[in-house]
Amino acid sequence: MPPDLSLEAPDLLHLYQVFKAQNISDTEQLDPTTFFSRDTFIRQRDVLRYEADVKNTLSRLVTAHDALDPSSQLQQVVQELQDPIIKQIPKSQLNTSPDRSAFLSGLIHLLSVMQAAGSLVRPLLDTLFALWLVMTCCLARTSVQLRSS
Repeated sequence: MPPDLSLEAPDLLHLYQVFKAQNISDTEQLDPTTFFSRDTFIRQRDVLRYEADVKNTLSRLVTAHDALDPSSQLQQVVQELQDPIIKQIPKSQLNTSPDRSAFLSGLIHLLSVMQAAGSLVRPLLDTLFALWLVMTCCLARTSVQLRSS
């Protein structure tokens, strides 16, 4: 587990609910209604302690000997947390690179949206635009060569 992994309060609650639904051991101690005292305000250090306990439970699942087994508790938690749209994509397509033409056709749109939102600095935009032009020219040259052969 990366030491700088930080979870928002809604994420912590969602993880707790998934742990509880999957009958992960020791989740009783993570019940927010018992973890946090009702007679005082919830302080930041309390939330950080709760986050550490949730991450410890998750860490235990990640380091389990059967973590990659589709029937393991970790994989059940992952299935529960996974985005419904991603669930519909075949596993063979999930971690593959897009074909070059699809990548290039989407790149210029991504760059223009990022630039309009002020998310790109000018030198980076110039470099990426130049890269896009070079790749487009290379693709055009390759398709001309293929047609002429």
